[in-house]
Amino acid sequence: MQHRIRLASHSIVLTLSLRRIAPARHSPPRTLGCARDFVGDVPSPRSAPLLQWIQLLESPNAAVAMLALNPGMPVEPDALVAGFSRLSIADSAASGALLRGLLMRPDLTPAVQTRLQRAAALGAAYARAPNAIAALHRIGGGSE
Repeated sequence: MQHRIRLASHSIVLTLSLRRIAPARHSPPRTLGCARDFVGDVPSPRSAPLLQWIQLLESPNAAVAMLALNPGMPVEPDALVAGFSRLSIADSAASGALLRGLLMRPDLTPAVQTRLQRAAALGAAYARAPNAIAALHRIGGGSE
């Protein structure tokens, strides 16, 4: 099975056996390590967003905090949502504290802001935080 990843003029062809794909789905650190290895072959200006994705997934607390404190720092919206979602499940209190700073970023669309709010509300719900129901109602996810 071959997967092609196109990065502008560069094309990397990865050949993976099905036996290696299945375990990789269940062990993100190994997958992220593989991604980090492949990023090393990407030219410097194009590797920055990929490295940011890896940072947001490996250590979301530090990476999301940096983005909340520096609203001018560029970030791909999907990368931010992925890292923030991971943080909200791992540490709902930390994600709740960082949410306000993230929502003030000028580069986020209302749709991305809603996705961040939903991730924070779900993280609070998973943690059984007292504010979870109110957070879900604020984004329209609560019933009644």
